[in-house]
Amino acid sequence: MTSADITALLKPFDDGSHHLRNRIVMAPMTRRFSPGGVPGPDVAAYYARRASSVGLIITEGVLIDHPSAGSDPDVPHLYGDRALAGWRQVTDAVHEAGGRIAAQLWHVGLARDPEGRCTRDIRR
Repeated sequence: MTSADITALLKPFDDGSHHLRNRIVMAPMTRRFSPGGVPGPDVAAYYARRASSVGLIITEGVLIDHPSAGSDPDVPHLYGDRALAGWRQVTDAVHEAGGRIAAQLWHVGLARDPEGRCTRDIRR
């Protein structure tokens, strides 16, 4: 890659409805730092630090409100008052740093043990 190619990544992006400071996108990386599914101030600070240098952040996987979406207690949720309030703090911190953010919705599917049995009751 030449320096001209790299320079293109640093140019702003604007398609009329999306305005990004540059064309660099942070890929999602599941971190498991949200006890009880609630992102805290440390998660907001993590994303705000990254927002200072990238145009768009795709968050770590966030669980939807479905019993088989995931079972890790430290993966953030995108439902429930406490989790949504935590994400509001994350979003505000990212916007204050001049960045943009989008959630990666995560549904890990049916979890099975080595014998092929369901590890969770997915019936409601």
